[in-house]
Amino acid sequence: MKFRIFVLAILFLSIINRIYSQEEPSFKRHEVGFNATLFVKQILNFSSNSIPFSPYQFTYKYLTKKGVNFRLGSGVSSSKTTETVPKSDPKVTKNYSLHHRLGIEKQSVINKHWKCYYGVDLTYDYSDSKSDFGTSSIRDIGSGFGAGPVLGIQYYINDRLSFYTEASMLYTNITTKTDSNNSANPQQNQSKKLHDISANTILPTTLFFAIKF
Repeated sequence: MKFRIFVLAILFLSIINRIYSQEEPSFKRHEVGFNATLFVKQILNFSSNSIPFSPYQFTYKYLTKKGVNFRLGSGVSSSKTTETVPKSDPKVTKNYSLHHRLGIEKQSVINKHWKCYYGVDLTYDYSDSKSDFGTSSIRDIGSGFGAGPVLGIQYYINDRLSFYTEASMLYTNITTKTDSNNSANPQQNQSKKLHDISANTILPTTLFFAIKF
């Protein structure tokens, strides 16, 4: 099944490449990217979850002829897990996270197919995690901003299609509010806030597929 998906993907790219290669080259100012990491992991049967990947599912770049590009990124994730505890109520946990970035980059041409770029990003992150366990519940809500440098490399199949990966280091300031509630004993309810300033490195383990138009 995975081999068929791989063959279909190669066929799809070949068809697009043939269609666009017949067009007259012109400067294209818009580039839309899609996170293709999960697709590649399925094909290569790579199941490691210990490596940090980029949280952005979609990217956009406004391109200029001088190679100074403006970049956007966005990603959202949600999950729900139920943990069964013997002789007790199940523990239900819901997670939601939202990630945005805004930045600028300078692109340099290596050759016909390869380009590298460097720049800086501003980020905003939001997360909401709630666990319900019988009459008790714990909810963590975090949000904050970050900034840091980015370095990437991009391979162009043709004038429109490309793949790219990048590494970044972000310095973030996140505030997390934790509410612990017990409907059976309201006097035990409590709330606290935590401010965390940290540096996070995202390795070039995420592969994006991009289309220019």
